Amino acid sequence: MQAKNRAKRLAARIVAGLLALLFLLMLVPFVRAEGTDETVYPAPSVTSNAALVYNLQYDKVLFAQNDSAPIYPASFAKVMTALLCYEHRQTLGTSVKITVTEEDDLTVNGLGLVVDEELDFDTLLSAMVVGSSNDAAMVLARKVGGTVADFVNRMNEKAAELGCENTHFANPTGLHNGSAQTTLSDVAKICKAAYSINDYMQTSSLLRFEIPATNKNEKVRVVTNSNLLLNPRTDLGYYVKDAMGINHGYTPQSGYCVASVRDTKGAINLVLVSGGYKNEAKQNGALLDAMSLFSYAEKAFEITTVLKRESVMREVPVRLSDTQDHVLLIAGSDVSALLPVGFNRVTDIEERLFLTEEVLEAPIVEGTSYGSVEIYFKGELVGSAELLAQRSLARSTSLALLNSVEEFLRLPVVRLILIILACVVAAFLVLCCILLAVQNRKKSGLTPQQRRAKKKLEKELLWKEKVRQQEYFRVRRKERKIRRDEAIEDFRRARERHLKAQEEALRRAEQRAKTAQRPSQRPAPQNRTTANTANNPRPAAGCETRPVQKAARPPQATLQNARQPVQSTAKNAQRPVQNTRLQAPQNAKRPPRPKE
Repeated sequence: MQAKNRAKRLAARIVAGLLALLFLLMLVPFVRAEGTDETVYPAPSVTSNAALVYNLQYDKVLFAQNDSAPIYPASFAKVMTALLCYEHRQTLGTSVKITVTEEDDLTVNGLGLVVDEELDFDTLLSAMVVGSSNDAAMVLARKVGGTVADFVNRMNEKAAELGCENTHFANPTGLHNGSAQTTLSDVAKICKAAYSINDYMQTSSLLRFEIPATNKNEKVRVVTNSNLLLNPRTDLGYYVKDAMGINHGYTPQSGYCVASVRDTKGAINLVLVSGGYKNEAKQNGALLDAMSLFSYAEKAFEITTVLKRESVMREVPVRLSDTQDHVLLIAGSDVSALLPVGFNRVTDIEERLFLTEEVLEAPIVEGTSYGSVEIYFKGELVGSAELLAQRSLARSTSLALLNSVEEFLRLPVVRLILIILACVVAAFLVLCCILLAVQNRKKSGLTPQQRRAKKKLEKELLWKEKVRQQEYFRVRRKERKIRRDEAIEDFRRARERHLKAQEEALRRAEQRAKTAQRPSQRPAPQNRTTANTANNPRPAAGCETRPVQKAARPPQATLQNARQPVQSTAKNAQRPVQNTRLQAPQNAKRPPRPKE
């Protein structure tokens, strides 16, 4: 029976352990290990040649794949063309007529413009941005730059101004040209500049644009946006909510390319994809990659406040203040950063303080900046804030005066003067010592050897005197000890004599008491004369008769006085003897006689 119970308990423990292990394994996918770089959301798999996710607010790359590899500009070139056109539009105004000329290259696809056709500048610009029209780009380039070649030069200059180091444009349309190249990192800088133009973002986010009738075309032409990320049609399957612009295009050499911006939970992310092709299901690979990158940026990153305003950062000492010797420095503003979801705030976040002075000097004004704090995430700067004084501190007049004196004494000239004075005083003292030594030598009239011999003799005399004093005190201590022993012995003997005297006095008192008690116990003797008188009533002739006298009783005072010596003797026996030379009582009183 016991073996069966043990087997049951063992089986229950095994089952409980297996259940606990299964529970832990279920929690593993939802827990991020501290101190590692693994996140809850892994990076997506991108089928296109190059891809980039760039946060426009914090200038942070969230995902990159071949972002520095050279690519053909393709339709990204029209972003730079639109950027220059919007800058030129600010100087010309909105009511500018453009006439198509024979110089314009109308062989490229687009709106189907013809020579001598008149259109508004804004109409051509919107048609190029929405429908990626190449003929509109050629006409706008000739209008803005004078010639297409000059406009291309301005495109390259603007790219260099924006910090694009590996970008070269050969035409304003982005059609294939072997000499034109760029990188997604450079395209991100161009798209960031385009995002700052509100008109461009609104126009590039339109699904369609209508071109009114012109002098050469009576029909209303409709231009549709090929960026299907903006189209909410469910049958297309590319729609991304809150996506905006920026561009979408295709060339056989570069493949599909897309640039789009999305604002999710306050994070504005730019997605760039290049070199995408259709898959077996005839789906646009660049748009599919853009969708997955937008989803990854939304789930894997969030804007987090890493430092709150008025957070106490450091306590700094303060001089010249009699109210308080320190002041607290607080953060002047909130510091937010776009960080991975589930990061470790303790190990990943680092705060670096930079103070103007390690020790501040009163007066301190509340809200004044005395340094800055920088926040780093895994060694990367993500934000900074000023360090402000939390309170005001007044300056103490007395401390300020003492400080002025100290600063005056720290001056090099003052220090030099003090050093010179110290040297003069030291030289004067040395001279006085020398003069005193010479004077003493003259007075004594002894040579150095004689003085040394004299000092040696004095030391010997002092040593002998010390030895003599020690011997004297040793003899005195011995004598005191002998006298103390004699006094103790005398005291002991006196005490013994005193005790013997007390015992002898008590013995004598008891003996006298017994002696005084004997007559009372005997029978009273009869007077022979009385007896004879009784027998012979008549006395003989010639005999005289005397009356019998009774024995006299001792007075009561005598009995009381007889008891007192015994009592006083008993008391003296109980008291400690204080005098070293005591004497026994000479006149011991008799004990009292008992009453009859």
